[in-house]
Amino acid sequence: MPTPRWTPQAAAIRGLLYVTGGSDGRQDLSVLEAYNPATGAWRRLAPLPRVDSGNAGRYGGAVGVIDGRLYLAGGWRVRPPLPARMLLIYDPRTNRWSRGADMPLLSGCSVSGVINRKLYVLTACDGYSGFRKRLHVYDPAANRWTERASAPNFHADGAAGVIGGKLYVAGGGVWGSPSASLDVYDPATNTWTTKASMPRARSGLAAGVIDGKLHVVGGVDARNNRLAALDIYDPVRNTWTPGPPMLTARSGLAAAVIGGRLYAVGGHDGKRGLGTLEVFGPRAAPRVDLTGIWRANDGGTYYLRQLGKRLFWLGESADGGRSWTNVAMGTVSGNQVTLEWGDVSKGRNRNSGRLVLRIDNHRHLVRTQVTGGFGGSDWRR
Repeated sequence: MPTPRWTPQAAAIRGLLYVTGGSDGRQDLSVLEAYNPATGAWRRLAPLPRVDSGNAGRYGGAVGVIDGRLYLAGGWRVRPPLPARMLLIYDPRTNRWSRGADMPLLSGCSVSGVINRKLYVLTACDGYSGFRKRLHVYDPAANRWTERASAPNFHADGAAGVIGGKLYVAGGGVWGSPSASLDVYDPATNTWTTKASMPRARSGLAAGVIDGKLHVVGGVDARNNRLAALDIYDPVRNTWTPGPPMLTARSGLAAAVIGGRLYAVGGHDGKRGLGTLEVFGPRAAPRVDLTGIWRANDGGTYYLRQLGKRLFWLGESADGGRSWTNVAMGTVSGNQVTLEWGDVSKGRNRNSGRLVLRIDNHRHLVRTQVTGGFGGSDWRR
């Protein structure tokens, strides 16, 4: 990256990596740069605008993408030495920034995610009077912020990702005392659930979601050691597994996912700010033909037919389909299957929805996302 920095904000829009703001140790930065993975080239774009008498730069803010626009909420500034409450919106089509409604509070050290075209921001710092767990959601259609249920744990300088319409928030904690906590927010019920803790406590980490799994990388531990570790959380099993570490141990990095690959950018190695960009791509599943008879943990039998990248199935309950019979059609891409499914009149059920499955191997499928009340989550043949 042309501009070395730590605690920037990053997001992926239409196959490009956008990195904005950050700190160089002397000042907050207003620079916006975009990386094109297809060409390996960086491009400098319109900087963050000055909207008051303070600095234009931001670091440690919240970011999300809605309808192809980048939303940047809050973030720390050097002058004044406080978090901001402004919401700035960048449109790549015009290379211009605009403003949305200010947040209800000063917001820094935050994490964020987009669910159903709304930006969720969990604020950990609103100044120097302690740490916070306050969650707000921004609706672009109404240009309005609403407060939701507070998180059960502190997540200052944590990391987040959205899986199955829920916000997964990992690590952070409070300054000097990193956390291993993983908390999950469900907007449908406005409730939080604490899941399996990370293998190690850390703050200043980054995260992205690949194939329905949360990938967290980098950070700093309680002894101020910079970390290169990659840990991967499976929400179906509620378990963590290690992945290959980065080449560069660092904290205060940012990350985004493009084309199923995790791009980790910037950060601090304990001595200086970095422009480092590293890319992690999980090994693609071997090409398999899923055609055959599968049995699932809902007691049903599923008849699958794969034609190239297209997949069709018929599923029946154990009583010959009298309780339920469903059909599905979708696509196979790498180690992921995406399907639209629905019950048919042979059985009593009348549900429909969407399924995303992970191909573990040629004899094992695992559900990673679902809508519509589908019962099965594990298929074997």
